[in-house]
Amino acid sequence: MKTLGLTKRCVVKLLFSLLVLVSPVFSNAQELNIQYKKGYRPDVELSWANNGQFSINTTQAYSFGNGMSAGLGVGFAADFLGNDFNNEYVEEPTYLIPLFLNFNYSFLDNNVSPMVGARIGEMFDVTNSGLIVTASPYVGIDFSRFTFAVGYEFQKAVAELSNYCPADYLDKGCLNKIRLSFGFTF
Repeated sequence: MKTLGLTKRCVVKLLFSLLVLVSPVFSNAQELNIQYKKGYRPDVELSWANNGQFSINTTQAYSFGNGMSAGLGVGFAADFLGNDFNNEYVEEPTYLIPLFLNFNYSFLDNNVSPMVGARIGEMFDVTNSGLIVTASPYVGIDFSRFTFAVGYEFQKAVAELSNYCPADYLDKGCLNKIRLSFGFTF
């Protein structure tokens, strides 16, 4: 398991280094980075996590005009492989509604720029009537209004919201995922 963690870390460092090296090539692009325009900045994101979880999210953010933005996001996620927190197969998919704070920073005021970000919040487990805490740092690249990112996501069940929640819901372990995402900023 230690090798797997080291490999993930190396891949993220390699991707970030590549993004930093590639971004100056496009520094003379005509349209500048949308992150450097002050004001309201909504976006939509499609993502996939390595255990078969797909999600669509929207973030309503404010861009401070210096590459940094902060916002509130909501979405819908579905785990079609049916993995639970113990990584055991279950027959029914799990449906989640994430609610999160999103922070990101784009390094360059260019058409193409490396970026970093973090997302922290909760997911309402609609299938099991539970509550999950989640945190997700990520790195990526902004192409004008498009964003491609890869990140790590941590999930931990923290509360049962009704009597319909399985008896062992809070005793389950944590999920650690690698998430790939594609976004569009309006």
